[in-house]
Amino acid sequence: MKAAFCIPIVLLFFMDGGVLAELPPPINVRIDSINMELVLQWDAALNTTDNITYTAEYRGFYPPYKVMCGNITELRCDFSSVLQPFGVYSFRVRAELQGEGSPWVEISNFVMDEHTEIGPPSVILNASGINIEVTIMDPVFRIKTFRDVYTMASYNITYWEKDHKDKAVHMSDIEQPRMVLPDLESWTSYCVQAQVKTLRLNKLSQPSGVVCETTRKEGGKAWVLAVVIIVGVAVLVGLVVCGVLYGKKMVRFIWPKVKLPKHFKEYLWEPRDPSGFMAVQTSPPPQEVFHPVRVMAEDPPSELPPTATGLIVTDHDETTGGETVNGGWAG
Repeated sequence: MKAAFCIPIVLLFFMDGGVLAELPPPINVRIDSINMELVLQWDAALNTTDNITYTAEYRGFYPPYKVMCGNITELRCDFSSVLQPFGVYSFRVRAELQGEGSPWVEISNFVMDEHTEIGPPSVILNASGINIEVTIMDPVFRIKTFRDVYTMASYNITYWEKDHKDKAVHMSDIEQPRMVLPDLESWTSYCVQAQVKTLRLNKLSQPSGVVCETTRKEGGKAWVLAVVIIVGVAVLVGLVVCGVLYGKKMVRFIWPKVKLPKHFKEYLWEPRDPSGFMAVQTSPPPQEVFHPVRVMAEDPPSELPPTATGLIVTDHDETTGGETVNGGWAG
């Protein structure tokens, strides 16, 4: 039992003339800062237990220190949210166990815009015929923008024919973020890599990823443009010739000399009254007019053959009020 009880005591403490040993501080304390983000990192000292916690603090150019991460078990602390791009800062961290703290480990005079690392830019390639256009986009910062911090910057561009990087072409101090690569050959793949360079501090960013693109047929788009221009000129010349040869006829057709009679113009320009059409649509159907017709059969006269028959058809005459025999034999 005594041996088991003494094991953790031996691990944590040792006696040196009757004085209790100090808690060992963190080791390998370092700053990881890229694109204006800043994380303080460290490693645990050897022969420490899992109950160790840590406190990390910061201050500006003048004291006092302020706690950013307290009583944590992680081996890192992110200070990005409280820092300014042109500030000068100091950072420190210590280990803690049961109310006791190790000595502080400090990193002093960290200048954000000078010491932060600049991440890689983004590169976009656009092939057009034999040309390749390169567009470079600045790194994205967490606080401010790249151009707010580094108002003057240029670009270094390296390009090479694919699989022949040993023959790469280097171009330095390009001021514009967009350019066309020179001296390219048709139907050839080229790869491009770029870096940002700050003029005030002469800092280089991390290199961008390698982006490749293939050129097309030489002068392809120029040929299409030439065809369009030729066709356009031909159409224009044709219109001019037609205008010269048939101009008068076209003018006479559009504006003839013969004028419409005045009453035609008045009729055409006179507004139409839709009331008549509406009246026809809404009025009841007209009443049919008809006259009665009576058909009477009589005995045939004696002198006629016995097989003959006679018909008398009479119409009513509205003018005389009488009846008229239209056909047959009237007795």
